[in-house]
Amino acid sequence: MSTRPNSLTLVTHNAYWFQGAPSLWGQERTRAHPDAVPLLTRLYDALDMDILCLQEVPAPEVLEMLRAELGMEGVYFPGGKRPAYGGAILWQGLAGSVVDFTHTAERVFERVCLKLDTRIGDRSLDLVAIHLASNRYAPARRGEPLRLAELATLFAA
Repeated sequence: MSTRPNSLTLVTHNAYWFQGAPSLWGQERTRAHPDAVPLLTRLYDALDMDILCLQEVPAPEVLEMLRAELGMEGVYFPGGKRPAYGGAILWQGLAGSVVDFTHTAERVFERVCLKLDTRIGDRSLDLVAIHLASNRYAPARRGEPLRLAELATLFAA
């Protein structure tokens, strides 16, 4: 847990596939660039956080590198209809488990929807990390109905 009494530090980051922005590859790629991973790992380490939620994690190997370097527990899940839009949740100093809502009986999310179940003292904490669909792949670039449907599915679950 955080060294700050009575606090919890949560960081969420769209990591853009750990490729840098603009892309260190010279063009957008859905894979990690070897220079971006250690740079972001140093940033995350400096933030002294308890929970880290990541979107656009390209592969489970990236999560394993982060876990090893940051000394955190964590899980990775690929994206739903777009597996390259994976996600991860990492935590430290907490007992936790993650439920993957990306594939529900009602729908498959375009990207990723994860829920961390944990406790802070005697209180439960349910944290949802969701990467909603954008206009990028939506018909006529109108992603709002898809985003609203994904949120309705999450709230129903």
